[in-house]
Parts: sequence; C-alpha cells; structure tokens
Amino acid sequence: NLRNGGYPKYFKPFEHISQEIFGKKDGYNHFDLYFYRMTLSKDFIKLTEQNFQIFEDQLKISINLINNIKTKVIFVANRNASDIIIKEFNIDLIDDFIDEEGFHTIDIGGKRIPIFFSGMISSARRADDYTLKRIVWHIKKAIKWWDKNNK
Repeated sequence: NLRNGGYPKYFKPFEHISQEIFGKKDGYNHFDLYFYRMTLSKDFIKLTEQNFQIFEDQLKISINLINNIKTKVIFVANRNASDIIIKEFNIDLIDDFIDEEGFHTIDIGGKRIPIFFSGMISSARRADDYTLKRIVWHIKKAIKWWDKNNK
C-alpha cells in the first residue's frame, strides 16, 4: 500500500480531505495513470516518449479502470494527468462544465460524475489550508449534486 509505504507526505492532503468529507482518513481511493513514479514531470514525459508502447498500454489499462469505477467524484491532482484525462475522455471544457456547480462532468457507466482538474496539492507544491478547505467544500457540493442527479 503506497499510503503506508514510501509516500506518506504525498498522501497527507488527500487524507485531510477524506477526513473532512467522510470522517476517516482512508475514505478515498487513489491510483496513478501510469505504473511508475518520478518526481519531475518533464523527466517522466521524456521517459514515456522513449518507451511509448509500454506507457500507452498502461494508459489503456488505467482508462479501462476509470470506465469501470463506481464513484461519486473524481479529483485529478496533477496537471499532466488532467490533460490526459481530458483528451482520452473527450471532455469539452465548455460543454461539460456546469456553471451553477463549478465543476466538469464525465460520463461513466451512463452516470454523470463530477470531475475536478487540479495541479499538485501535495509534496513541494502543497496546497495551502485555504485551498484545501475550498476543495473539501466543493467535493461535498459535488457529492450532493451526484446524489440528486444519479438515482
């Protein structure tokens, strides 16, 4: 389990958000689009370009996982991952945005799932407490929206 292993600082903001929303630190699931971690995005992008087919196959597996999850909200906490999700799911940043709610949606299994695109919220670029509070508020609002619109 990565949360209990070598990345405790990375998961701290996610645990905080989960605690505020669900009353427990482990009320969320996390997975990476690729089965490889690297600190610098530019180095990782270079690695994927040099090993295109391996990473393309990994991405297909991850997209399949996303298409089969049962969730009320998705929070993408990486700029590059956000760009990939937008491209792979053909998300229209204008038409798939609900102005009144302030989030995009993605169709998974015939249900509209609120999805948030973000940069990193942990590690060296950790989000400040005010930003985390706003994320908690917004995710709670998205869950209420999901409950109302996906019966």
